[in-house]
Amino acid sequence: MPDLLSDFANNAAAAVIAVNKRDLDKHYAYTTAISTLNLALLASVGADNKTLLKGLILPAPLYSLTPMQIVEAMLLEYGETTGTD
Repeated sequence: MPDLLSDFANNAAAAVIAVNKRDLDKHYAYTTAISTLNLALLASVGADNKTLLKGLILPAPLYSLTPMQIVEAMLLEYGETTGTD
């Protein structure tokens, strides 16, 4: 990322574009990380727990859950983490 004060001192439009691109890149990285974590959590809970999760959030689909919602639902169901959890 260029230094906005020196590289874009005479070009405000380029600075705005660079800042917007940086913000979009950050947002994309964040949403990709959340999606990857969500998929990993859903894969780790198993089929029975997916059914439990579906029952908690009907009519919304499973992919609309946040990772924290998955963890909280599993803690409510089982009370604690065990083993390698």
